[in-house]
Amino acid sequence: MYKKDGAYTLFWGGIFFTVVVLLWPILMAVSELQGQVAEQLQQIGQEPGLYMANFFVASLIAPAILVLMITFAFAVDTGRRVPVFDYVG
Repeated sequence: MYKKDGAYTLFWGGIFFTVVVLLWPILMAVSELQGQVAEQLQQIGQEPGLYMANFFVASLIAPAILVLMITFAFAVDTGRRVPVFDYVG
């Protein structure tokens, strides 16, 4: 059903996606801002590393799910002919 490389990619892609999806809400809860806009900006200025880490983890969601989608599309044998392989190889 799976090619060996596809199963490997699917496994590690799934692990990566799970870690990102579990880590992101935790960072969001830890870095929740309080007060008015000026106070919030001051909080970000005092501790920018936490907010940068939150932004970085959030930006990894799209690549993580993209790896899973591409792996499902090309590595899982569905028994159907895929015409894109005629052009790509």
